[in-house]
Amino acid sequence: MQPRILGLTTLALLLWAWAAAPVCWASPKEQAVENLVNQAVALIEKQGAPALEEFSQPNSRWFNDQAALFIFDEQGTELVNPTFPDLVGRNLWDLQDSTGRYPARLELELVKTQGGGWMDGRWAKPQGGPEAKTRNYVKGARLGQRLLVVGSWYYVD
Repeated sequence: MQPRILGLTTLALLLWAWAAAPVCWASPKEQAVENLVNQAVALIEKQGAPALEEFSQPNSRWFNDQAALFIFDEQGTELVNPTFPDLVGRNLWDLQDSTGRYPARLELELVKTQGGGWMDGRWAKPQGGPEAKTRNYVKGARLGQRLLVVGSWYYVD
């Protein structure tokens, strides 16, 4: 009887440890995007406004053929977007994607309610053409009293 109890106890402990262990389901692309955004948020909170200038420098870790950031404020004004520089200074609050969704509103809501996270979206590709599916990661950053939405993405298709 004792070996059976010991076996059941061991099994229960293994199942508990497995269930309690953190699970990382993020793909390498998602990990890279999250890391980029988290590092950008840390830099903004450390350096303040001068950090924003760094994010648009070509061939940097912030903006290259593999990655780029976008940053907008609580009012929806785009502050950084080296991939689509014509958006900088524009208010994106009423900008809709092809499905009728308002990406800036949804991303700000995600930041305000959860601090950030992942969401699916649709966005044009830099070389033009129709919108494509994206996976976007956003996180809030404080620049003085201002809340900024810092994000990056990758195209799914």
